[in-house]
Amino acid sequence: MSGALSLDNYLAKVAQCEPAPVSGEVVRVTGLLVESLGPRVSVGEVCELRGRSDAPPLPVEVVGFRDGRLLTVPLGDTAGIRPGDRIVARGGTLSIPVGDGMMGRVIDGLGQPIDGLGPLHVTESALRPIRQDRGIWRAECLGRGMDHRAGW
Repeated sequence: MSGALSLDNYLAKVAQCEPAPVSGEVVRVTGLLVESLGPRVSVGEVCELRGRSDAPPLPVEVVGFRDGRLLTVPLGDTAGIRPGDRIVARGGTLSIPVGDGMMGRVIDGLGQPIDGLGPLHVTESALRPIRQDRGIWRAECLGRGMDHRAGW
């Protein structure tokens, strides 16, 4: 048997794997406030609430902490949320696609198209946080010839 054992193929596969998400458990829902034990995240991060297996994940935004519990607000329909549902950290803030493919399109607050014209055609690398430093936003607008004083 000649040749050395190479781990390169295995290391490449491991590098492509997504690490197990950090998760917590819903303990209470009051109005539009969802309380959970975990996950360990920061204010402003977006997590996914996973309930029934047939329901799509519901995005929730972290708004604070109280008595060791995570406080989140759902960014969609709250029907069906129950104690024991999982909240999974996704490691980022809410961001929306930007680019020329957005011109003339109508999107909701989560950056999803609502104009009936199909999916957005922008690159994944062109995501911008919704809560961006206003100075940066102003510089981008002025660089594109947009008047930031007009409310754009």
